Amino acid sequence: DIRLRNKHGDTRPFRISITGDNTLRTALEGTVYETVDVPANEQLLQRVYVIAPPGSEAATTERTDIRFWVEDLVSGERVHNDSLFNGRVSQ
Repeated sequence: DIRLRNKHGDTRPFRISITGDNTLRTALEGTVYETVDVPANEQLLQRVYVIAPPGSEAATTERTDIRFWVEDLVSGERVHNDSLFNGRVSQ
């Protein structure tokens, strides 16, 4: 889950994305889009799924470094947090 805080007096759209492995993609719970609106002066706890295609390197590697990006689409302000994607290693 990613906690989004909107400290502004108007509703703001936030885009959530990742970088690291080009085959990985994100899916946000509750929407088919890569953006969510956060009401004025509130916070939103957004569940984010990271998905790897079957058989891809990220899916078959034990760990892949990724970086989550959150962008305020009104101001253009961006922040990031580094994380790991855990794939499955065949035995």
